Amino acid sequence: MTTEWAFLLSSDSLVAGVALAPLVSPRGRWILAAVFGLADGLGTLLGGMALPHLPLAAAGIAPLAIAAYGVYLFAVSMWVRRPSGHPLIYVTPVLLSIDNLVAGSSGGEVVLAGAGAAALTSAALAMVGLRIGASMASVTGFSRERLAGAGLLVIAAAALLA
Repeated sequence: MTTEWAFLLSSDSLVAGVALAPLVSPRGRWILAAVFGLADGLGTLLGGMALPHLPLAAAGIAPLAIAAYGVYLFAVSMWVRRPSGHPLIYVTPVLLSIDNLVAGSSGGEVVLAGAGAAALTSAALAMVGLRIGASMASVTGFSRERLAGAGLLVIAAAALLA
């Protein structure tokens, strides 16, 4: 996997980081960025080693699941005064790693270095996105859940259209 592919496959972590930032504490940002990196690294590695030629249609599952989570967050923001935690945010990196799984299974040699590059790139881009999203959230008047839900819906729509 080249550096360009690692960057391209990890760019969804940047965008998701922006969307999820309002739901995460400053300490939680580091954990979430690490989960993004781990999921993309493992997805790349597993795709290359265990799942040869995974159907490309499998990549369509992630946008639908992300859209469902976005609708859930948006609905919660409208009907619940004080939502309890958001443990499902840690599922988002796993859903977004499906593209790495498919790319890793598309042939060619996948080496440990490629999976490592995907993991590091994804974690770094997720942290950048989380910092940007936290800054954006602090200047808007929207609830955290509404802002994150809208962001996830935008991500899902973009992924479905791509």
